[in-house]
Amino acid sequence: MFLRARAKRSLLKILVFVLLTSTGFYTAFRVGDTSVSAEGTVTNLTTGTAASGLSWYAITSSSDGTKLAAAETGSGDIWTSADSGSTWTNQTTGTGASGHVWYSIAGSLDGTKLAALEPSGDIWTSTDSGETWTNQTIGTGATSQYWQSVASSADGTKLVAVTAFGDGSTGDIWT
Repeated sequence: MFLRARAKRSLLKILVFVLLTSTGFYTAFRVGDTSVSAEGTVTNLTTGTAASGLSWYAITSSSDGTKLAAAETGSGDIWTSADSGSTWTNQTTGTGASGHVWYSIAGSLDGTKLAALEPSGDIWTSTDSGETWTNQTIGTGATSQYWQSVASSADGTKLVAVTAFGDGSTGDIWT
């Protein structure tokens, strides 16, 4: 496995790579002066945790890499970590936000504000690092769209999401 990125010193001092696979998350990071690279060994962040072996689909990270939120499609739950992936908590099990086919997840730079969407469903948000979730689109014209992806502003106060029509050929952008 080989990952490489280059960045100017003034723009980036630490680069964290997160590779999402069906069997876990793999990360590697390295601090550099004028170039940042990660090569060779990466670490599976879910091995030996309650999140091991689940069917992962999307992930987001705070800017420093300590807060992670990931969407799992098997049981349809969202898991979070506040310690760079050492431990994981299922935040949605037993709630109205459980059992969805999560397709995309985004977060603010500090990782406290999150948004997740389900295709042919709704957009859900959290303002407390994933501890509680609110359906933002139910009962509106934005419910049951063919949601594809969501993105967040740095402070998490603005979201943008895109849809595709059922055949995937065209769609809309929502804010």
